[in-house]
Amino acid sequence: MSTHAILMEALSFGYVKNAPPVLRQVSLSIPEGSVCAMLGPNGSGKTTILNLFLGMLTPQVGRVTVSGATQDKRAGRKMRQIIGMVPQEETVPFELSVFEYILLGRAPYLGLFEQPGRKDRERAQQALRRVGIVELKDRSVPSLSGGERQLAMVARVLCQESRIMLMDEPTSHLDIGNTRRVLRLMRSLRQDGKTVVFTTHDPNAASAVADHVVLVHRGSILSEGSPREVLNTGSLSQLYGFEVEVVDLRGRPVVLMELTDRPQGQSQAHGAS
Repeated sequence: MSTHAILMEALSFGYVKNAPPVLRQVSLSIPEGSVCAMLGPNGSGKTTILNLFLGMLTPQVGRVTVSGATQDKRAGRKMRQIIGMVPQEETVPFELSVFEYILLGRAPYLGLFEQPGRKDRERAQQALRRVGIVELKDRSVPSLSGGERQLAMVARVLCQESRIMLMDEPTSHLDIGNTRRVLRLMRSLRQDGKTVVFTTHDPNAASAVADHVVLVHRGSILSEGSPREVLNTGSLSQLYGFEVEVVDLRGRPVVLMELTDRPQGQSQAHGAS
């Protein structure tokens, strides 16, 4: 079996024909059984990369390999058993309860007119418990707050039981307690042998849970590697366009928020810098 859960090779992609591409000659590899954080400013191409991983978009040049097979070699339902995604937002057209919504995660295992069975309902209950939202089970999805809906989306993909889980800004609507809950969940999924790839604007979230970090800058990969290799003053200052201070705290890099502008190269960072 390949040591790479996902491999992207010399890939270019654009949404508009004859316009500059969104991604240019991107190559990267996601180690199997890892938590990978993709970090970058708005518009850098992070969500586009996730959608290419998922097979929702087709590269113009290059290819994506998932679990050793290119996307076009997998049947759609089989691929959904391998890889699932928690989007930033998802429109739910019907007044589904949270339990019914999470049960949709079992769709890749059901026939066209097949109804969820006992095993499927047990998986949905397990997902509710693991995310910690059992009390929301009977609530309608449209009635949820943004944070509650995000947790329900995480539970739906857990119910899908994919070996690879993609998460697009999974903590963007969450308070600090629920952010901690989701980050701890990512770590436990890695311990289960699953691969988790999440996008984030927060380098400290990446440092807290990821063992592989990818910096995405203007449609290209600026750097990838371990948090210690990638989350440093030089790389993050280049990524965001201003001087970023990184310190070592309890053995991991932590970014300090500096509100006063300082010319790049004059940081007082130490430790992880």
